[in-house]
Amino acid sequence: TDPHVHRGDRVVSYLWEEQNLRVTFQGQNLTDEYYTAGALLLDWTMMASIAAPRNFGVRVDWTF
Repeated sequence: TDPHVHRGDRVVSYLWEEQNLRVTFQGQNLTDEYYTAGALLLDWTMMASIAAPRNFGVRVDWTF
């Protein structure tokens, strides 16, 4: 990975033991950096793939 890219990924999770419930919040590329995730050098050109933009997610796990 490029040392000049500061994505700021974070994960926060809360476990509510009495209800066997876990809620997890996650965010990736929170600084919304624009960068290439990878590149392929061909004979006379280069193909690059752009990394994913800022995104968020929530996960709920319930055991019963």
